[in-house]
Amino acid sequence: MPELRKDYVLDRWVIIATERAKRPHDFKKKAIKKKEGICYFCPGNENLTPKEIMRIPNSKEWKVRVFPNKFSAVKLEGDYNIKTHNKFYTFADAYGSHEVIVETQDKNKQLWDLETNEIKTILQVYIERINALSKIQGIKYIQVFKNHEEAAGTSIAHSHSQIIAYEKVPHVVENEIKYSKNHDS
Repeated sequence: MPELRKDYVLDRWVIIATERAKRPHDFKKKAIKKKEGICYFCPGNENLTPKEIMRIPNSKEWKVRVFPNKFSAVKLEGDYNIKTHNKFYTFADAYGSHEVIVETQDKNKQLWDLETNEIKTILQVYIERINALSKIQGIKYIQVFKNHEEAAGTSIAHSHSQIIAYEKVPHVVENEIKYSKNHDS
């Protein structure tokens, strides 16, 4: 079970999710060469991913797919309340949702290769998922992110982004909100 822990040295929160080490990798260390083999996100391989949350359009010929991250950093299990057992152990279950958005059927295209209407569809999917995730009890923060290539942390080359929703607003975001209130327009 992933866990959210307070890092007292750097005054931040970290997610401990050892399960993520089991992710597949399309890149070789130090070479950044694509590995040949199965593309988990290509059409026809839908059975290799967790059960879909949604697809656009809702037909066999999808353009965008959304499903839970198989190697999730957070899970909708456990208790989202933060606890302190002693003055140096503050923690909670890493409660939340971690989803993958496959942005195109074509593994040779990246987001910037897509047409304006295709990008608009992806942005609409983000909005729909953010709205759905924000209704889950205990969720306080939602972030959409995209990694590109190994150096940025991606493990699969096929164009995709991710949404993570969990119970703690990051410290830096809390500070940005706090200090932005000092600058009314």
